[in-house]
Amino acid sequence: MEKKYELTDESIEVDGHTLHRIRALRDFGDLKTGDLGGFIEHERNLSHEDDCWIANNAWVYDYARVYHNAKVYDNAKIYGNAHVCDDAQIFNDAFIYGYAKISDTACICEDATIYDNAEVYNKARVAGDAYIYGNAKVFGFAEVYGKARIYHDAIICDQAKIYDNAEIFNDAKVLALQKFLLMFVFLERLKLLVKPRFMTERMFMKKLRLVVTQKSLVMLVCLVVLLFVIVLK
Repeated sequence: MEKKYELTDESIEVDGHTLHRIRALRDFGDLKTGDLGGFIEHERNLSHEDDCWIANNAWVYDYARVYHNAKVYDNAKIYGNAHVCDDAQIFNDAFIYGYAKISDTACICEDATIYDNAEVYNKARVAGDAYIYGNAKVFGFAEVYGKARIYHDAIICDQAKIYDNAEIFNDAKVLALQKFLLMFVFLERLKLLVKPRFMTERMFMKKLRLVVTQKSLVMLVCLVVLLFVIVLK
């Protein structure tokens, strides 16, 4: 395997670890040969494969790993046994440590902190001064920001947004309101299928045809699948 970077002589000391600035040895991604990157402790911190990179003054050390096409830049810090992979991006002053894992196209930025065994994946975004820790998971299109705290075994998913000083913990699961709205709309439509006493057969059939449209059928299928998933859990 051809190496894509080298450790330079420029170094800093961080909590007893010696970190070296990296320099690209070949062109890849948006980088050119000779471009300087951020700081790592040793080569196992950053894969030589794919287009992953550590830039600016970002630090990755200890047993932390950055691989696939993940990007870490600005003043972000990653250490412990944390993993950042796929197309995830960590930037600004974010901290990732412990056994935390950031994957897919997840984005951790600003002053957000992820640690312990927490996971952030899919297209989730954590920003502000938010903390995700314990065994918490944030995924889907979920967003956590402000001074929100997600911990224990809590799950934030779908298009849910947690912000301000909110705290989600224990076994709580927060998902998007859209699913509940979908079910409400369906049940409201279902009421129309009950023929009122004053309605003639012809009027009822006309309303029935109006209700059972292609959109209604798609909604019904979605709800059946959703209820099936809930029952299985």
